[in-house]
Amino acid sequence: MDFDKVTRGPGFWKFNNSHLQNDRFKEIIRIELALIVSEYQNIDDEEKTLTELLEMAPDQLQKVKLILNPHELMEQIHFALKAKIIKYSIRIQKDRTRNKKEAEKTIRELNEKLQEETITQLQRREVQEMLTNKEAALEKMEEHLAKGTSVRARQEWDINGEGPGKILLKCEEKYGQQKYMQSIIEKNDKGETIKNIT
Repeated sequence: MDFDKVTRGPGFWKFNNSHLQNDRFKEIIRIELALIVSEYQNIDDEEKTLTELLEMAPDQLQKVKLILNPHELMEQIHFALKAKIIKYSIRIQKDRTRNKKEAEKTIRELNEKLQEETITQLQRREVQEMLTNKEAALEKMEEHLAKGTSVRARQEWDINGEGPGKILLKCEEKYGQQKYMQSIIEKNDKGETIKNIT
């Protein structure tokens, strides 16, 4: 088998739970779940319209009789939501990239405007205020990108992370003693101690 000719398939997909902070995303998921329930509801029971399903609370939606068993339902939900989430993530990423480029371009233009000698003092203050706002917005975008990078890298503590808590300190207390070296002993071929560094 020639491993150079093997093409890699799609990588492992992991749900980006930062989308849950976005109300529009939650609405998309709610509609998708209602569509799944609408498609697989048991027609022998009282059939609900999509509008009725959308008006239901999550606990009421769970009580609708379906033709699928729970495992099949979960597979259908995963399949449908994965496609929606990937599509949503791509759109959000494109928007963020476009917004970042626009902010960088505006900052360059504002800096060039500040260098002009024909600008009045009042205009200079206005431009400086706009520049400060754009720089703050760009910094926020970059912080978001950095946070995403630290999550994808499975970094446990970042700069703004919380300090060590009880759980970490218990682990340190338990395993720290095992990893601590009290001294380094160097032995010769016969097993006799040559050096003992403490």
